[in-house]
Amino acid sequence: MEEQSQEFMAVDETGTEHRLLVYRDYVSAATRANPSGMAPGLKRIVTQEGERVNRLKKGAYQIVATGAILRSCDPDAP
Repeated sequence: MEEQSQEFMAVDETGTEHRLLVYRDYVSAATRANPSGMAPGLKRIVTQEGERVNRLKKGAYQIVATGAILRSCDPDAP
């Protein structure tokens, strides 16, 4: 199961703003005591338009398809 867990703004070299969405996958962590248990799994980042984004480091990202580098000063950005 996957759900959107966060969103934040980032800016490219030309000053264009991009809304980035963070999705988190949840995987089964069932036990006898909790048969419906779920645990957080991997995150993925995409643009609002659905383009894949790689995290280079905190505050620096790259759109895979175009190679554009994005920067964010949002303290909650991954």
